[in-house]
Amino acid sequence: MAAVLLALVEDPVKVLPCSALLGVVGSYIAAFHGPKALLIHQVWAFAVSLRLYLAALFTAPEDTAHANAYFVVVLLVLFAAPVLTQTLILLLRRDATNAFYDSLTGLRNRRGLFTAIESSTGGLYFGIEDGVVVTESAILTAVMIDLDDFKEINDRHGHGHGDEVIRLTAERIASVFPAPAVTARLGGEEFAAVFVMTRGASVSAAERLCEVVRQASVRTPISVSVGVAHLGRSPDPNNRQSAVNALLARADAAMYEAKRRGKNQVVVY
Repeated sequence: MAAVLLALVEDPVKVLPCSALLGVVGSYIAAFHGPKALLIHQVWAFAVSLRLYLAALFTAPEDTAHANAYFVVVLLVLFAAPVLTQTLILLLRRDATNAFYDSLTGLRNRRGLFTAIESSTGGLYFGIEDGVVVTESAILTAVMIDLDDFKEINDRHGHGHGDEVIRLTAERIASVFPAPAVTARLGGEEFAAVFVMTRGASVSAAERLCEVVRQASVRTPISVSVGVAHLGRSPDPNNRQSAVNALLARADAAMYEAKRRGKNQVVVY
C-alpha cells in the first residue's frame, strides 16, 4: 500500500488523504498482533504520510491549506483507531484474566482451576510431563487445604490481618506445589492443588505444607488441615470434568476428616 501511494507522488495533495488507508492495516495489527508490531507499523505509516505531506508542500505550495488539513485528518485516523483498538483489547484481556484468578492471592479461582485442568496438554490426565510418559505410580492427585480457626483470626485481629494470613498461605501453597501443579483459592480460606505425582511424594508434600504454614511469620499462629486424594486410573477423556469433580470431593472429605481429628494434619482419602 505504501508503494502504491509513493508511486503516485506526482499529485501528492490528492494522494495524501489515501494514506489514511494505512489506519485500516493498523487496526488489523492492533487486533491480531502485539504492541511491538503496532509500534513498528505506526512509525512506518507516519513516515509514509510525512513523505506525502512534504511532497505536497513543495510541489503544490498553493494548496498548502488543503495539505495541512489532510495531514491532520490522516494523523487522527492513523493513530486514533489502532491505538483505541489496542487499548480495548488489552482491557478485555485483563478482564478475561481476572475472571480466572483470585485478586487477593494471585492464585486461580474455582473457574480458573477447572479451565486450567481442561486446557492442559494431557499431563494432568494421562501421566505425561514435558512430553515424557512418567511411571505408572505417578497419578493425578488433588489436595484440599483449609485454614484452621480462620474465623477466630478474623474476629480477633480484623479482616486486614485475615487477608495477610490468606496471602501468606497462598504463597506457601505455591512454593510447595509449583507449576505445572494447578493451585487455586476456591473461596474464603479454602485452597486446592491438582497435579501428577506419586502417592508417597504427594503425601510428603502435603505434610511439608503443614510445616511451612506453621512457620509463617505472622502475628498469630496459623495451621491448615489438608486432605489428599488420588485418582486410581486415567479418567475417560469424554468425562474428565466429572472425574476431577469426584477427585476434589474425595480430597474435600479427607480435609474435613483432618478437621475432625484435631486439625493441623494431613488425611489421605
